[in-house]
Order: sequence, then C-alpha cells, then structure tokens
Amino acid sequence: MRRIPLFLLILALLTVPAVGPGARAGDPKHIIIVESMTLPLIQGASSWIRRELGERGFRPDQEVVYSVVNAEGQTARAAELLAEVRAEKEADLVIAVATLAARAARAGLTESAVPHLFVIVSDPVGEGFTARIGEPSGGNFSGMTHVLGADTILNQVNDVLQRPDGRVFRIAFLHSTYPAALANRDSLMAAAPAYPAIELVPLQFDYQPGADGMAAMLEDATALIQANSGQFEGLWIGRGPAAHDRTFLEAISERSGLPYIVAEDVESVSAGALLALISNEETNGRAVGKMAAEVLRGADPAEMPIDRPKRFLAAINISTALRLGVVLPSDLIELAGAHIYR
Repeated sequence: MRRIPLFLLILALLTVPAVGPGARAGDPKHIIIVESMTLPLIQGASSWIRRELGERGFRPDQEVVYSVVNAEGQTARAAELLAEVRAEKEADLVIAVATLAARAARAGLTESAVPHLFVIVSDPVGEGFTARIGEPSGGNFSGMTHVLGADTILNQVNDVLQRPDGRVFRIAFLHSTYPAALANRDSLMAAAPAYPAIELVPLQFDYQPGADGMAAMLEDATALIQANSGQFEGLWIGRGPAAHDRTFLEAISERSGLPYIVAEDVESVSAGALLALISNEETNGRAVGKMAAEVLRGADPAEMPIDRPKRFLAAINISTALRLGVVLPSDLIELAGAHIYR
C-alpha cells in the first residue's frame, strides 16, 4: 500500500474548512428576523443580535443565514412577511423585534415546531406570553422585555418631583393606541396611586403607522394638549414610535411649552427631557442574541425564563431640573454617570 508523505497529511488537515463552535457541518441555519418598524431602537437591537451570534460562533453566511424583514408598523404585514419567507425556506429560528412583530410571530408559529424569540416587548404578561416576568412561557418561544417595572420608574419620578409645600406635580401622559403605549399606560396608572407627589392624567390618540401616520398623530396629540391647556406642568409620552420620533417630540414640546419629564432614550434627555431610565440597543440585542445561540445549540425555549435585561442606563438633564425647581437625588446622579446633560 502506498504511503502518503507526512507533510501532505498535515497540509490536508490545515486546509479543511473549520466549523464554528456554535454550528454543525452542513447547511447553515436559517434565522428570520422580523422588525416591527423603522426605529433606531429596533434596528439597533436587530444588529446587536446578529453581532452577538457572530461572536458566539454563528458566522453570517457560514453557520447561519439571515432573512430580515420590516413590517413598517403593521401587524398584518409582519404576519404576511413571515409567511412569505417561511414559504421560501423554513426557519430554524424566528426572532421578533418589538411588540407588533412578536404578536405576528406568536400567531403564525403557535402550531409550528419552529422556536422563536422576542425582544423590545414592553408587556409580555399583558400580551399573554407568560404569567409573570421571570417565568418561562411553556411554549416554543421565549424572549426579553426591555423596560423597567412601573414602580421603579415612578419611585424615581416621585422622589425628584416632591415639593416642600406638598403640592402635586401634574403630568399629562400623552399616548397612542400602539400596544406598547397602552401597556405602558396601564402599568403606570395601576401603580401611580402609591406615589403622592405626582398625578398622571392619560390623554389618548389613535396610533397610525408610517410617516403619514406620524404626522396625523402629531396633529391629534396637539389637539389634546390644546384642549387641556393650563392643566399640566409636564409631559410624559407613552412608549411606542412617537416616543422616539424627534419631529413629534420637538413639535409637541414647542406647541405645549411644557417640559418632558420622562424620556425613552438618552437623546431626548440631551435635548431637554428631565430623566430617562432605559436599556439600550446593545443590552437588548446581546441578551436575545445569547438566548438565540443557546436555542440553536439545542436549548428548549419553553424552559427559558422571559425576563428583563440585567443592566439599565440612567440619564438626567440638570438644566431642566433647575427650570422646574427640583432637586435631583444623589443616587440618581451617581447612576447617570456620563449621561448628565445641561
């Protein structure tokens, strides 16, 4: 029998394609990412999911291939896009980014064995995804909410806005009928009676998707503020697209003359909102990217708790605090760290 020279054996071993630690040899895994709409928080989280998976050994176009679709604010469109991509090639994993996409994924995959995860969902309990935060769904899915509990936020707002004379600080809670905004309203209003320094008054307008919808929502929100002129000392915009739209926020602030009390992103605090307590795109994306890697390696999402990110950011605006005549607690200043603005 002919012997193969040792140097040729070594050369052959060195040229065998490596298989990443997160994948098996063969066809790459197919991951469908359904984004609810176009918002920095959503696309940022989507990008960080893919980056986290790559760092965990699931390299794009090698161990995994992605199909990324954007529903542009419409649940029905999210369902259509998910069905279309699955018809072309079934997914090994579906990841829904934000509430509308999560609803569509849950409805479309209930009878399927395809595992799915969600992220940027304000109220997984209210959506029926789990009985309580920290517990698994029991189904073929899991995920992460990106928000703090209502009591955590209200406690900080109440401490900041307390007045020596005991007068209540009245805040207009301006919100759309977008699912995250309604969940935000319900959780805050249920907890608010325990915080006597503040009073939240909900003002609701209809959610409308797309750029034209945002313009229409601005007019509806403006009309609400004008109809209640002089009744409030501050604004709080409910979660959802409006809370991240700079044009909407700047126009409402200018038209009302009221300061924003609580914001949903650091940029809004830099622009003048009093404070924000939030998780960012990296925190959310990496958390679900880690879960996705575990699922692709065989973990059962039915046993994975639906939870919150472990780290949050605080941001405060000193100039707005001075304008309102309030004192920022030292622990909040310390928590904000580099995110203190004037």
